[in-house]
Amino acid sequence: MIKQETPNLKKIENDQYCYRVNSEVRVIFLKEGDVFLIQEITKRQ
Repeated sequence: MIKQETPNLKKIENDQYCYRVNSEVRVIFLKEGDVFLIQEITKRQ
């Protein structure tokens, strides 16, 4: 699911994740298997 190289990403609820970009906190809705999308989002930070 969430790997250690994505420290700014936190799972809030079932398919709800929150992550930091600069000082903004954004919320995204993903399925459990969307690890690639999570990694792409965190790479852009």
